[in-house]
Amino acid sequence: IDSYPTPKNLKQLSRFLGMCSYYSRFIKGFSQISEPLNSLKRKGVPYRWGPSQEEAFKTLKAILVSSPVLRLPDFEKPFTLQTDASGTAVGAVLSQETLDGSLAPVAYASRALNLHEKNYSTFELEALAVVFALEKFRTYLEHREFSLFVDNSALSWLLNHPRQIGKIARWIALINTFKFQVSHIKGKENVVADCLSRLYEEDPTTPQQHDTSSTPSTSKPQNPTSKCLILFSLPEAFQDIREHQALDPELKNIIKSIKSGQHPPNYEIIDNVLVYKTPSQSRPRVVVPKKLHHMLFAMYHTSPVGAHLGISKTLNRLKRTFYSSDLTTTITNMVKSCLQCQRCKQAPNTKYGYLSSDLA
Repeated sequence: IDSYPTPKNLKQLSRFLGMCSYYSRFIKGFSQISEPLNSLKRKGVPYRWGPSQEEAFKTLKAILVSSPVLRLPDFEKPFTLQTDASGTAVGAVLSQETLDGSLAPVAYASRALNLHEKNYSTFELEALAVVFALEKFRTYLEHREFSLFVDNSALSWLLNHPRQIGKIARWIALINTFKFQVSHIKGKENVVADCLSRLYEEDPTTPQQHDTSSTPSTSKPQNPTSKCLILFSLPEAFQDIREHQALDPELKNIIKSIKSGQHPPNYEIIDNVLVYKTPSQSRPRVVVPKKLHHMLFAMYHTSPVGAHLGISKTLNRLKRTFYSSDLTTTITNMVKSCLQCQRCKQAPNTKYGYLSSDLA
């Protein structure tokens, strides 16, 4: 990555931006950083590589080879969501509390306002930021209680709005599907979300451009080196997973093969953790030894956060972060054998058919 050559044409630039976009969720302020590069892809703009493009190019390369501060989500812990809005964009950060009491980010999100949204009032913008964040982080926040920190009394204004029609009604309907505790946070304390919401502030003489955080790409990065792309920390319940992987006979052989120069399909070692990644996936998944399957089941099914969901929902949530060759079969059998699910399962209401004696 450090020696990646300067793109000489749009095709090479699209390839580089495609690689960066693939990991944009790990890059804070990706839209702002990549804007000089994306500007060259707009229709009618000549391809002229200048100082601003060179600076953006070098910055993105440096970020890709540095350790991100994002943590993997720990679904046994509550989430904290902070939102903010400015006159040009909305921003949000999803965090979780660490052992020392500080908040560690799980994911960032931001987008520029369109021309219509720029006419919103302050209350509408703050409410829009909340709605944007809830939609963006729905998979993290659904079916669990979390803390929501907002910059002012936007929610009070929204929920008590005298005319709950149109977009106001849609926003209220969305907000009411989540369970959260609201806390006010001063603007000067809401540093991260406030910063994200101001990523798109532009010079008044510069025409407004739309957000390009989802940069379309005609190609994906080929064989990215595990050295530089994602180094992450694990949930506390899996802090010792490296040791468990090293003790598992099957995984031990895979790790040994990778370190000896062989590369089993889709397996990599990142931050000394064995992970599994296919070309169709946006992020690698931690490979879990069979001995820890029961721990995953407890975390994603029997715990209060797991909520005893069904087989498909439990597997879908679990597989976002973890992988094991026989995980589907094991978790399916565990859910089917869950006593609490058996007790609470609704009895079949289909009527029995007629017996032959009834027709005699």
